[in-house]
Amino acid sequence: MIAVMYTKCMVTFIDILGFGDLIQGTRKDSGKVADVASLLVKLKKQTEDGGRVHRENGGTPEQIFHSFNFSDLTVRCTEIPSGANLSDFLNWELMYIGELQFGFLLEGILLRGGICLGETFIDEESKILFGPGLVKAYKLESEYAVYPRIVIDRDYLAAIDDIGDKYWPDYVRQGDDGAYFVDYLFGSLADSAGQLASSMLAGHRDAIRAAIDDGIHDKAARLRQKYMWLALYHNSTVDRLAGRFFKSNIASDKFEGYRIPKDVLNF
Repeated sequence: MIAVMYTKCMVTFIDILGFGDLIQGTRKDSGKVADVASLLVKLKKQTEDGGRVHRENGGTPEQIFHSFNFSDLTVRCTEIPSGANLSDFLNWELMYIGELQFGFLLEGILLRGGICLGETFIDEESKILFGPGLVKAYKLESEYAVYPRIVIDRDYLAAIDDIGDKYWPDYVRQGDDGAYFVDYLFGSLADSAGQLASSMLAGHRDAIRAAIDDGIHDKAARLRQKYMWLALYHNSTVDRLAGRFFKSNIASDKFEGYRIPKDVLNF
């Protein structure tokens, strides 16, 4: 029998919030089947990109990134070479996943998920993936993400702290429930030029407003809750960015205009 060995990996588990409702919609409108298929193709392609390679002592690059997709579920798995800088791997994932989450939100698609460090078995040829790392990432997504956010395992962050490395604080935020998650909006804009930040903030605001204005009062309570969380996340990020840029050109753009008004949040 061939020995099966686990590999230390960074595992990211992602799915689409409300995907079941999208599928239900295809039963009433067959034309939407193509839309869902197109969405899944896009998700698959983008989650397969942004992978890492490893070069041992200047040798041939080794593929250490793997991506698995099933329906709206995606698992990104990056093998962690011995002696590797844990924060370097996390920082890359935070930036890439943050951009992915931001981009899909602008199209009205909400993502949630979990990122952790764990032991995993990967067979790329047979497309087999299992292990404690995958289980942990799934639990983060299903039990702790809840809202449209990608939760970061606190043990991963603690491991980085223990060895004296640093992760990018602009991309990591702790929620009121204690969970850490990818702070994609603040992270994407914290170092942006004024005009770019203005444009991206307006796009984020408008995407949320469009979803709220599209009959949010008639939606299920669980969906309303998720958009309420998202709107409050947006507004709190606007406040934080105002503090970051209060001496820059964007200050003259009146940050208050990028907030979602309180009367809109009466749902």
